[in-house]
Amino acid sequence: MPILELRDVRKHFGGLPAVDGVTLDVDRGLIYAIIGPNGAGKSTLLKTISGMHDATSGQVTVDGVDITAMSAHAIRQQGIGKVLQTPRPLASLSVRENAALGAMFGTPGGRRGEREALVAADEALELVGLSDRAHWPVGQLNLHQQRILELARALAGQPKLLLLDEVMAGLNPGELEDSMAIVRRVRDSADVTVVWVEHVMRAVTALADHVAVLNFGQLLVHGTPDVVMRDDRVVEAYLGQGAAVGGGGAGA
Repeated sequence: MPILELRDVRKHFGGLPAVDGVTLDVDRGLIYAIIGPNGAGKSTLLKTISGMHDATSGQVTVDGVDITAMSAHAIRQQGIGKVLQTPRPLASLSVRENAALGAMFGTPGGRRGEREALVAADEALELVGLSDRAHWPVGQLNLHQQRILELARALAGQPKLLLLDEVMAGLNPGELEDSMAIVRRVRDSADVTVVWVEHVMRAVTALADHVAVLNFGQLLVHGTPDVVMRDDRVVEAYLGQGAAVGGGGAGA
């Protein structure tokens, strides 16, 4: 059974469809990328899955549980973590304390105590390569490191499904390589399925096991990266707008 099932999911804003009847399955253990031109509904779909937006209609199921009408907090406790493009660390806390929040308040089955949460934070920081900065004030991290911290905070809650929203946008080549290695390591080491909205085509083609393309809120095509990137509909709707396989991609 797929870990994530979407059935005719729609999200309208003032009657305008941002997500317009998306149906897809995500198998367990994959890095599943969602791409498309700006305004295609990618981030809106991710926020609808995570409960940040209420679905206008349709159904979202994770591991056989219908989460469509759940609050964002309840969805998090179903084992679904998310990392957004813009980090929002708590400036008054250390890197380690920020990571521990994910374990204290976002753990499947309920809240962890502080001691247990700090152990989970240490494990997550080790996995993403931030353990040497665990006791730093969070303000000493650069933007790339803050995004990695957001990933550690999500991982500290031990998610089975991780939603990433354009976390590689605006990175320099070294940071991009680092982020790609971390995402691959997370999938391989943490036994987590990754659903990943991204514009950076170099990263998508290198990491994704499966790719879905949205256009005007609808699912245009899906399949393995090599098949999808050669599809004429994808070239017309997305790649032909300036992105190129192996290039840096467009902005958010």
